Amino acid sequence: MALGVDDAIGAIVRELRASRSVRAAPTAKAAAPLWERTLLIFASDNGAPIGKHGSNLPLRAGKDSFFEGGVRAVAAMSGGLITTAARGAALSSVMHVSDWYASLSEIAGIDAAEMATGVAARLPPVDSVSMWPQWRAELKQRANGSHVAHRHTPRVLALASHTLLDVRPRHAYKILNHTACDAKSSDYYCTDCAALGCVFDVFEDPHERHNIAAKNPALLAKLQGKLRKARNTLWADQDPRNQECGVHPPGKPQNFYLRFAAEHGYTIQPYC
Repeated sequence: MALGVDDAIGAIVRELRASRSVRAAPTAKAAAPLWERTLLIFASDNGAPIGKHGSNLPLRAGKDSFFEGGVRAVAAMSGGLITTAARGAALSSVMHVSDWYASLSEIAGIDAAEMATGVAARLPPVDSVSMWPQWRAELKQRANGSHVAHRHTPRVLALASHTLLDVRPRHAYKILNHTACDAKSSDYYCTDCAALGCVFDVFEDPHERHNIAAKNPALLAKLQGKLRKARNTLWADQDPRNQECGVHPPGKPQNFYLRFAAEHGYTIQPYC
């Protein structure tokens, strides 16, 4: 699979480097290869499944888990739109997958918060955050040669109805309020967080080996309150066109999703 992905991306990059826009005006900028006006993003959706085919060490657990091995994914950007100063940089700002929407909207000149289609469809307000200001700040700090640890932008991210990440400048507290397992359908690496809740500082303890809830009751209470508040604004997509994950017929061929999309106006939710 990895070789197949490498070959496919390589073919796309070679084509972009060789191709030039035929619709743009015949200026020097338009005559440049399409690669010079391209932003290529390669992103993971979750950690690898635990077993003989994957490992997320030293992070704990993997796919289908809300430990860091399941939700802390990696992404890479390339293309002519990446400045020379930014190339090769490793950035650590905390990002949610939904933040791609606002981030891409910004560089496309679109106001993500004022999309009329969302209002017409009675969707909740956009909570996606553009990451460019944080990335620029990190790059500026790097350019100045500062060795001071990056101060993260405070934000609260609800990862599920039972899991929340409270990001602060120097800490990121994760609370889990369910029976958290290191692997799917595994009952021998599970932690019972359903009764009181488990808390991990994933900046100080990215391996999530030290549950600090019992020693920090005030912090636990604040996180529980933030989780309850997040549940009140939790939005679930009830559109029947987007529920293909719940109706996947067992044993059917992979092209089920393509047929499902065709039958519902080519509208389909992300693969799950």
